[in-house]
Parts: sequence; structure tokens; C-alpha cells
Amino acid sequence: MHEYDVGSNDNDDDIHVTADLLYELASSSRLAILYELSKGRELRLGDVARALNLTMQETHRNMVRLVDAGLVTKNTNGRFMLTEYGMLSARQLDYFRFIAKHRDLLRSYTLTKVPSVFINRLNELVNCRVVHGVSVVLEKLKALEARAEEYLYIIVAQAWYEEGNILIDRLSNGINIRMILTNSTIVPKEIIGCWCCYICIGETGRAYATKPIWHI
Repeated sequence: MHEYDVGSNDNDDDIHVTADLLYELASSSRLAILYELSKGRELRLGDVARALNLTMQETHRNMVRLVDAGLVTKNTNGRFMLTEYGMLSARQLDYFRFIAKHRDLLRSYTLTKVPSVFINRLNELVNCRVVHGVSVVLEKLKALEARAEEYLYIIVAQAWYEEGNILIDRLSNGINIRMILTNSTIVPKEIIGCWCCYICIGETGRAYATKPIWHI
């Protein structure tokens, strides 16, 4: 156990426990071991060493620390696996990986206006890539929408002409489409007439695709 001078606070115990956890995770080797075990496999010490290209001595030393911290356990077959505490800790690491990976970007942009429900899921974006320019994003969206085979759920702030045609095409092919629109949603005049034949908008701003009245 480590000693900390954080003053008198009812949350001191929680802070100490959290600090101990972060202290044990402050090692690239131990983090790599956690990630390897988080794949759901039970591994022997040699398996871990080979997978991570570590020496047996280094692997053993770090594994002992993870076991002592309660993050890893050793079963009767001599294989190592994550404890429930270890699994939950490993799942949160992607959150820190994301913000660390994009720390330079976060100096120029703020996420303070993003709802916390999305902030808490940043770990799901750990393997994403940063793109620059609206055109790249639009091309990606068009490709995703054009490949839809079962359903499309979309929040629309502004539709563009090509997207309108894609959605009409998907509707004609029986794809289930639901959209959330606002009173200020911008729809190009070239497609708004066509959309009206396919979409009914409720009072809540939710738009539900209806059976086509006629084909384009």
C-alpha cells in the first residue's frame, strides 16, 4: 500500500484504492498482459511471454504484481486469467487509450457540449481514425447508407441531394428506415417532394418510412 498526502476527505479511501490500481497499470508490460488476457483465454506464463515477446523473467515479475493486485488469478491448471475486477479494469483502458491517442486534437477541440452518455462511450472509438474535411465524412456516410440491407436509423440535421436519392432507393428495396428530424432540418428542394411520398413526420420530430406511393 502506498501513502498519499491528500488532506482530510471522506473519499480518501476511494482515492487511495484508485491510485493503487493506476499505479499497478503504469507499465506497458502489465497493460499488454491485461489486454492479452482480456481476449477471454486462459494462458500459461510461457504463452503470455511468447505472445508479447517478453522474457519469462519479465513476464513472471509483472504477472505476480497483477495477481497481488487482484487483477489476475491462477487456476488449478496453472493458467492465468482475469478476475472480474481485472476484466472490468481492462475494459476501461480503451477509454484512456482514446484520450491519450488524441491528446493533441483535444487541445484544439472541446467535448464539453457532448452529452455525457456519449462521452462515457469514447472507448468504443479507440480504433477510429481522424479525418479532415467534410467531404471525406460525407463519402463514408453515403457508402454506409448505400450498403444497408436491413435497416437505417439516422439523425438528420441536413440532407444532401445524393443522400436523398440513396434513401429513396433503399426504401424502394424494402429497407426499414427511421429518421429523427428537427424543425430546422434542411432538405434540398430537389428531393423534398419525393421524400414526402415516403416519409411521414410525427409531432415529436421522428420520421418513419412508409410504403412508397410511387416510384422515382
